[in-house]
Amino acid sequence: MNQSPIGHGSCRLRVLPPSVLALRAAGAAAGPPSGVTRGWLVSLLFLLLVGCATAPVASPTIPVTVEADFGPAGKPAVRQVVQVAPGATPRDATEKAFPVEKGAVCCDPREVSTIDGVAADPATNRWWTISVNGSKKGVSPYKTRLKSGDVVRWEYKQYGQ
Repeated sequence: MNQSPIGHGSCRLRVLPPSVLALRAAGAAAGPPSGVTRGWLVSLLFLLLVGCATAPVASPTIPVTVEADFGPAGKPAVRQVVQVAPGATPRDATEKAFPVEKGAVCCDPREVSTIDGVAADPATNRWWTISVNGSKKGVSPYKTRLKSGDVVRWEYKQYGQ
C-alpha cells in the first residue's frame, strides 16, 4: 500500500490512497475496506480533532510602560515597555521589568517592598510611591487594572529632609 507522509516536526501523518479509504459502492453496510479497522478510523478522527504537535496559541498581551526613578538610592532612572495580559496590575508589569520583592511595607503583604534591589526603608523614611498615567489617586500596586498604553511610574523618595 502506497502511503505518503505529511506534517512537520515530530508529527507525521500517513495519508492513505483514496481507494483504501473510500466506502465500497455497495454502501456503508459493506464495512470499511480490508485492513482498515474501526479502531484505526477512531484514532484518525481523534488525531484530526485534537491535532498533532500544534503550536500553543499565544495569549493576547498589551504594552505597558514601567518607569522607576531611584532618587536617593543613586541608581539611574529606567523606562521600559513590557507586554502584559489585559487587566494585569502595576505589580505584574513591574515584575516583567525588574526583580521585585513583595512584603508588608505599611499594611499589606501584597505591597511592593523592593524594586531592582532598592527596598523601602522606614528607618530612613524612604518609600516607593506609585502612579499610573500621572495619577496617584486610588492607585494600588496589586488592585489597579492596567490598559494598553498605561504608564506605571515608581518613585523612590525620602521624606522629612
